[in-house]
Amino acid sequence: MRSLPFESEETWDDGTHVVNRSLPFPYRRPPAVRSSWVTTAMVGQVSFEHLFASQRTVTEAGLKKYERGIRGQSDLPLVYAESDGTFTIGDGHHRIAAAWLRGEKSFYARVVPPLPLSGVGTGRWMRTPGGRE
Repeated sequence: MRSLPFESEETWDDGTHVVNRSLPFPYRRPPAVRSSWVTTAMVGQVSFEHLFASQRTVTEAGLKKYERGIRGQSDLPLVYAESDGTFTIGDGHHRIAAAWLRGEKSFYARVVPPLPLSGVGTGRWMRTPGGRE
């Protein structure tokens, strides 16, 4: 059985005690994307082998919620495909980590295709050779 290393524990303002676990995927900032590009996402199968997380921890309570899997296509996580063939988690760190803990080799997600602009993710827009922004 796989497990995630203990990271920290804390008590939230409402009194909830939370245990945080480290994610098994390397960290990378998510690309800066326009929300309209998320609508271009298509369902695809993603391997854990080429995956990056955009947050460093997940809560045990969140993992427990998904220990048996997701509830359907509307509950699929969102990942961003990168031009180098890797993927960055945009939404669904608990769902993806729970699948990894179950020993799955890959997972289904809504995949946003690689972005067409060379400046995306750098914090500024750059003109493409065709002169569009």
